[in-house]
Amino acid sequence: MKKSLLFTFLSLSLLVFAGCNKDANNAGKASAENTIHGSVGGKITVLTNRTDIVDTKLQEYKKAFEAKYPGTSVEFEAITDYEGTVRTRMSTKEYGDVLCRPDIQIVDYPQFFEPLGDVSDFAKTMNFTDTGTNP
Repeated sequence: MKKSLLFTFLSLSLLVFAGCNKDANNAGKASAENTIHGSVGGKITVLTNRTDIVDTKLQEYKKAFEAKYPGTSVEFEAITDYEGTVRTRMSTKEYGDVLCRPDIQIVDYPQFFEPLGDVSDFAKTMNFTDTGTNP
């Protein structure tokens, strides 16, 4: 569970940073710190239902991420009624940059989430992708 939560957070964070970056000068440069849209940077808000670790373990993740990607800022927002609050916020487009998947229909994913790739893209590095129930 910890590995999948961390992987999801980091993957979504990178996608959000890539989509929010305004530095077009780095768009064509290839390096470990650049995405196809430029270098990683900016502020993201991460919504979490883990109110018990927002001030402890998640701060360790924040520190590590910000150290790896200078110029980034991660803010965690712990929500006690996560499902209800996030579903309400999703109708306003003010629902954070990174979040756990709320209970919405699969057909609605493109409205709210950037694609991470196909299951086959992760099969070599993640051991939970082949469940036999893929659509």
